[in-house]
Amino acid sequence: MADNLYTLIDYKTALEAREQILSSQMEILKILEKLKKFKKLRKQEFSEKNILRSQLKELSEEIVKVSHLLPKSEFHELSAKNIKVKEIKGKRRIESELKEIQKRLGSLR
Repeated sequence: MADNLYTLIDYKTALEAREQILSSQMEILKILEKLKKFKKLRKQEFSEKNILRSQLKELSEEIVKVSHLLPKSEFHELSAKNIKVKEIKGKRRIESELKEIQKRLGSLR
């Protein structure tokens, strides 16, 4: 015969252990439900991303087609340096106009 070792567990401890086991099982089932929902949502997300990706690809192709149909512009792009020079000149012109208006106001008084 095999040597079996038994220990005596009082009723209260056995009840608490049983309660903990059941609550652990309940938590595991809740986690499994959440995992199932998560997997479903991930699958849905993946599907929607694929649809969006294909729509963006189609849109990109349409934009390329339309851009080939439009006439080419004959304008040259301005460099940032040219734009800054024009802004400075514009500021100076505004300042000179303000001074001139102030002179006129001064002469009226």
